Amino acid sequence: MKLVVSPRGHEEYEMIVEGKELTFHCLETFAYNNAHFTGGLVEGRDPDNVYLCIDKDFEALEQIFLRVDEAAAIISILSKAIYESHMKDIKNGIKPE
Repeated sequence: MKLVVSPRGHEEYEMIVEGKELTFHCLETFAYNNAHFTGGLVEGRDPDNVYLCIDKDFEALEQIFLRVDEAAAIISILSKAIYESHMKDIKNGIKPE
């Protein structure tokens, strides 16, 4: 794996996945005590050009490759779930943090 920093300041790295050399452009990382989420764009795996890596509870790294419309669908699903959870808390008198 070759790691470099792009001209825009993002991490970029090359890795062989499923026999193909892919270039990953890391756009965002969230690190928690028990989880680490990283995502961005990937070159060399068309039509799936968005990736998400999930490392949770010290389990093996999971890489998910998506088309842009698939990533948008997941964003829509999760944002609705978060909204509903937030509204339930408000109805139960729990103030948002």
